Amino acid sequence: MKQIVHNKNNNKWFSGRVLRFITQYSIIQQDEPVCVGLSGGVDSMTLLFVLEYIRRFSALKFDLSAIHVQVYAKNDPTILQDYCEALGVKFYDISIKKTDLPVPDKGICYTCSKLKKGAMIEFLKEKGINKVAFGHHADDLAETFLMNIDYHHIVETLKPVTYLDKNDFTVVRPLLCMTKKEIIRVHKYFELPKADYICDFEEKNRREVFREILSDIDDKLPGFSSRVAESFLKFD
Repeated sequence: MKQIVHNKNNNKWFSGRVLRFITQYSIIQQDEPVCVGLSGGVDSMTLLFVLEYIRRFSALKFDLSAIHVQVYAKNDPTILQDYCEALGVKFYDISIKKTDLPVPDKGICYTCSKLKKGAMIEFLKEKGINKVAFGHHADDLAETFLMNIDYHHIVETLKPVTYLDKNDFTVVRPLLCMTKKEIIRVHKYFELPKADYICDFEEKNRREVFREILSDIDDKLPGFSSRVAESFLKFD
């Protein structure tokens, strides 16, 4: 793997905004353990890179680790392991794949997500980690907003900090202040790796439909998704 190089002055163009966002919404506290949910995609790989930079060069110090959870599809975690090693971040790879675990006829992505989240929380709490960071961004926020209106008839979306009182666990999203295009730009600029995992059970879900709708809107009204995110964050 290509060596991951952090330059204190080279990364300020993206890290400063994320650090201000983290501070504004109290996303990460001083000296607390935080684990990144690492899927291997561009978003989560970039999130880990950004948080490691902030931890290394800012006044905000915290214990950083990463976790990859496998359910129905079995992936080779080597790329993720090597990436975490290059960053100096502890890596956890867990699998809840069982021969008696039924594959649902529909809604498999939702089921898989719920299983992963449950296994992740249980595992991390045993390690003394009560906070996980996901790579959701401004576009995800806008998509979720439209999905909730259409499907649940409510005005609600992703938040920077979500406390799960049932589990006494916190989910944070430090990249809600960035768009997908900005995240891709960071990922490409620093030539970060990604794991091109292919799930045999993947289905086209509702989120992809709304992603296409937002893409069409953004073509006609550039920056629309970002403005939706900014509007919601003002009320959080």
